[in-house]
Amino acid sequence: MRPIPSPHKRTRLIKNGATIAKGRQMALEAQAWMEDARDEFMAVHGFLAGLRDAGRKGRVRDRAAIFCLDNGISFAGGKRGLTNANWAAMERYLALYDPSLVGTVIEMGDSYIDCYGLLPVSWLPGIGERHDR
Repeated sequence: MRPIPSPHKRTRLIKNGATIAKGRQMALEAQAWMEDARDEFMAVHGFLAGLRDAGRKGRVRDRAAIFCLDNGISFAGGKRGLTNANWAAMERYLALYDPSLVGTVIEMGDSYIDCYGLLPVSWLPGIGERHDR
């Protein structure tokens, strides 16, 4: 399975064996969550689109984490809340799904997942096609 290139271009993180391995692990965990969480993903998307439409910025990850807690959305099989790692993966899927979120409510920093890429999700069949090399 060929990874989909990340919509974020790394600026500081160097791509090497270790960062690719960490990124691959993040991608596998994110894909597993995404496959079983269509409704949850769409709920987070709707929340972020609402923030965008209202012109809200700042601490979006924290706002999303509270939204997820308030709405019973968990990650990694409910084992943990919204961490920097799973937020990085989710915001990249969100950026591919709805590019209008980038630069408004989504401002990405470098993450290990950028060294590997995202994995396809069955219910998002066209995601990443514009970014294929």
